[in-house]
Amino acid sequence: MNDRHASSTPRYSVVLPVFNEGANIGEFCRRAVAELPPGYELLVCYDFDEDDTLPALNELPASEKPHDVRLVKNDLGPGVRFAIEAGMRAARAPVVLVMMADLADDFSCVEPMVSRVEDGCDVVASSRYMRGGRQIGGPWLKGLCSRLAGVSLRWIAGLPTHDATNSFKAYRRAFLARTRIESRAGFSLALELTVKAHFTGGRVAEVPGIWRDRSGGESRFKLVAWLPQYLHWYLWAFNQSRRVSYLGAVAVVGLAVTLAVSYLWLRPDLNWTFRYVLGEAGNQLYRAARLAQGRHLYSEIALQYGPLAVHLYSAFSTVVGNTIAAVLAFHIVSSVLAIVLAYVFVRRHVDVVTALQVTLFGFLPLMLTPGGILGTYSNAEYMSWERVCLIAVLLAWRPPHDRRVGHAVWVGVGLGVWQWVKFGGAFFAGAALIVADLCYMLADGSRFGRIVKRNLATLGAFLAVQAVLVAHVWATVPPHIAAEALWPAYVETSYSWTYPGWEGWPHFLGQQLLPLSCALLGVTAIGMLLKTRTGTRVTSTHSSDDALLLAPLYYAVAATGYFGHVHLYYQAAWALVPGAAWVLRRSRVAVRLVVMLVWLPSTLLLLKIIFWNPSAGQPLELPGGERIWATREAVAQLESMARQVAAIDPALDPPHFATTFLDWGGGGFHHYYNPNMDLRNHMLASPVFRSYDADEFFAKLDRIDVIIIPRGTPGEELTRVFGPERTAQLLDEREVVPLAGDGVVLRKAEAR
Repeated sequence: MNDRHASSTPRYSVVLPVFNEGANIGEFCRRAVAELPPGYELLVCYDFDEDDTLPALNELPASEKPHDVRLVKNDLGPGVRFAIEAGMRAARAPVVLVMMADLADDFSCVEPMVSRVEDGCDVVASSRYMRGGRQIGGPWLKGLCSRLAGVSLRWIAGLPTHDATNSFKAYRRAFLARTRIESRAGFSLALELTVKAHFTGGRVAEVPGIWRDRSGGESRFKLVAWLPQYLHWYLWAFNQSRRVSYLGAVAVVGLAVTLAVSYLWLRPDLNWTFRYVLGEAGNQLYRAARLAQGRHLYSEIALQYGPLAVHLYSAFSTVVGNTIAAVLAFHIVSSVLAIVLAYVFVRRHVDVVTALQVTLFGFLPLMLTPGGILGTYSNAEYMSWERVCLIAVLLAWRPPHDRRVGHAVWVGVGLGVWQWVKFGGAFFAGAALIVADLCYMLADGSRFGRIVKRNLATLGAFLAVQAVLVAHVWATVPPHIAAEALWPAYVETSYSWTYPGWEGWPHFLGQQLLPLSCALLGVTAIGMLLKTRTGTRVTSTHSSDDALLLAPLYYAVAATGYFGHVHLYYQAAWALVPGAAWVLRRSRVAVRLVVMLVWLPSTLLLLKIIFWNPSAGQPLELPGGERIWATREAVAQLESMARQVAAIDPALDPPHFATTFLDWGGGGFHHYYNPNMDLRNHMLASPVFRSYDADEFFAKLDRIDVIIIPRGTPGEELTRVFGPERTAQLLDEREVVPLAGDGVVLRKAEAR
């Protein structure tokens, strides 16, 4: 055997890992002599002296062996992975080519592969899956996995080869010298080196090649044992790819829109419902219609929330029409925006795979509107926009040591805009941010003076934005209304102050387990953070993802006084999810899989609600042609109410008016059946119906011909709002007419 060093540097080195390849080594050498381009050295890399490859190689005649053959004993570690690295280290040529002794590789690819490396490429792959390439034989599962990996890495992650997993590759030796190989077993180092070359700025290319399954000997490829190594570098490539981040955002949008639209299309009984006539959902229709007539919020249209979301829907409805479909579409747009921003926020701090896991299985079931699994979904315009505001604040926030004045100002602007959406939440979010800063100061000694200055900048920006809102309201609204419009504390009294409780195993597994597990992971994250950082100067290199814990901190602070009602706890439960991302970023694959199993019931429930539940109820056509779904009793009640309004004599002078008495709703009835109601507040429900609303009501009492009370007994309901004296006056002056189903109508005698 010729094992001497060639007198000159070879053009390329062929690294040949072997393990008892005595049956194949002779044919490999004969083909190498006949088919490989000249100017190479052959490095036969083996693990142990008893390998039957060695005597078989030694017995070959000199004419059947390459001119420059060297034996390289692997002393780095057992297995093919270390044998290949041992050969790479021993190579003398500027180009290193890895081949297999089983004759599977295409010898005709060597010249173009070596030439491409000589032209400046760091890695060149022989590709089975590009045009001109082919795979003949081999286990179908192995081939399927490698093909799917190669295609997805090329078209999704942007890797410039169709066959990233193939071990038959040529490398620039300078690239190998500066690249640390981290794979621990198998042939995964080929994938590792390929993705590292591409994502560190190197050049990767490919040439078409034909791979044939071995004709002799036993394959040592261990798919199951080596799959975790391949999966690690496969996911690593996805995490490094900007294209994957962008495609992830597109996938989030596409999936969210698809599920929401499917929910609308397949479940009209849950979306086009009676609440758009006699529930809170119809208030959006009513407010938009009155704004289109030139009426003003607060002074002429009662509203217990901020003006921004209401005006956004009003503008939206002027383009697409003020219909139930428009309201639902508006919810889809705002909720998808919130979900995408949540993905962007989490992606900023964790890898793309974790971000997609958290978004698709954590955020999506909780935030999709319509379609969320918790608290049904809110009928108010503000809900998704409040989420957008919180996420915007989180995106602008930086830890104290990295927070510049600009960051602090943008946080203040976000909190100020939040006040335009819904009053109060920004104060609890601001309190959470202060708590976070104090934790930094106590944990690592962050400078108190710097924290104070940055928070003053935030406060100044918040007050500036808030001042614009205050000036606008006081300039357009009477003072006695403006004070309550800017701070509607009276709404708190309408909350029952109930908290999420036990509602049975199905509800727990499908709806509560997801946010509870996220809360547990968030607590775990805080414990891990305190353990590792207490007394240590925090730097941006290991604190950039602390923002993930601000959302759960906001939830904890807001739970002390902002939520109040069980549905508000549910609707804000999405804020617990980023804390889970903090932990998953640092977890092994096994932990991620366990979390997926815990979250899976919520996703399955969402899909079940959308795709497997039959529609119920019956359709009812509204004036103007829109259709809703309702029970027979609800249809009978609404038809009875409509007949009462239609029976009013239009010739009456002064003009007739009608109103409805409803808890938090009824705007849709006014919108569709046009009872010509001329009051600031159509919801005659305590505490929303204020004292000045009652005064206005009684000032116009002689012009109100019909009062509709769809639920309850008139004495109890009216006394809660007007007190016993005024209630007696209402009942004495009107005839009580029962409604079909539930409720009554109070009619003036001349209106009969």
